Amino acid sequence: MSTDDKLFDRLNMAKRADLLALLGDLKLDSDEYRKYENDRLIDIVSRELRSAAGNSIANTMRGPHDLPYKQILIDVADKLCPGRFSQTEFKLSDLNTSEDIESYIYDRIGEIWKKYLDSLNASDRAKLQLQFEKDLRERGLPSQIATGTASTLMTGVLGGALVAPLVATAVFGSLWTMLFGVTTAQMIAGGLLGGGPIGLIIAGVAVASGPSYRKTIPCVVRLIFIKLSYEAEKNL
Repeated sequence: MSTDDKLFDRLNMAKRADLLALLGDLKLDSDEYRKYENDRLIDIVSRELRSAAGNSIANTMRGPHDLPYKQILIDVADKLCPGRFSQTEFKLSDLNTSEDIESYIYDRIGEIWKKYLDSLNASDRAKLQLQFEKDLRERGLPSQIATGTASTLMTGVLGGALVAPLVATAVFGSLWTMLFGVTTAQMIAGGLLGGGPIGLIIAGVAVASGPSYRKTIPCVVRLIFIKLSYEAEKNL
């Protein structure tokens, strides 16, 4: 098994709690894996993410760790690209690095988050902020830090507020439900709306065999924040 892929770099930066959270993003029962060592968890997350990100037909012709992390990032970036049928200019063979694509995804998530906040009325924003504060306090953050972090999040700023993995986990619990529980389903369904009966058949096959964005989008974004957390802690 090759371990020179950027995905393994990210997973080796992860704490055990991060690895278990990634299993949750991949819709796996994390309790089943708690007895495993971290190396085994890294292997499982790599296999499952590449499986979820790849075309199920193509997956039969490659090894469980063969799908490049850069391709996974490109697929997520394309799905998050503004516009119903838009795509980014990222290509597997281009000179952009995985870090370049991660930066694009990070910025897009920030834009989506800000747009979501702008859609809320004052009452809903206040309720959401209180929920964030509650989530953060339940995960052990002092009340003052929880309040400050929640306030920062409600300004639309994801950077900095999510540096600590503990904070990231708390926010992700609510963020994915709000933004991607429905939004991802809508994006996938959007591919089924055109082309008449033949288009529906072709699009249906593409959705059935293509990436599972309900898994890959949360998982990839968490990996990006794991990297940010790791780098921030190194600089302390």
